Amino acid sequence: MRPSSPELPGHGRTAPAIRASGWRNRHPDHPAHGAAHPRIFECLAIRDLKVYSSVLGGKVSYYHDRLDLEADCVLHLSDGRYALIEFKLGSREIEEGAQHLLEIKNLVHQAIENGTTSLREPDLLMVITGGEIAYTRPDGVKIIPIGCLKD
Repeated sequence: MRPSSPELPGHGRTAPAIRASGWRNRHPDHPAHGAAHPRIFECLAIRDLKVYSSVLGGKVSYYHDRLDLEADCVLHLSDGRYALIEFKLGSREIEEGAQHLLEIKNLVHQAIENGTTSLREPDLLMVITGGEIAYTRPDGVKIIPIGCLKD
């Protein structure tokens, strides 16, 4: 997949600790104060993906197309394989993230069949969560806790 920009917009440019501190200062009365905020979680996960995939020549980008379809992250490996990734902090959002990834995969598949793209289908669909259990859903989407990325 071609990234819409070489850098993730608003991601990865600020250290997660600085981002968390700034968020807490702007939202002192928010119920999530002191807890992990979804944007901070995304920053942490993207930072980890960049570090761990760099050993494999991996690159991390953001995908957003003309139909306003987007993936939180696309992990590209040097051999051409790529993964579509969504970040969902809570377990209740896993289904939403997985369905979103399957929708993108289906659109890519249709474009391949119609001959309107030179893309290949994604090699991996992954939802990175704040949970504790890694598993593969029946539809093939991998659910991976952020703590498992280094393994």
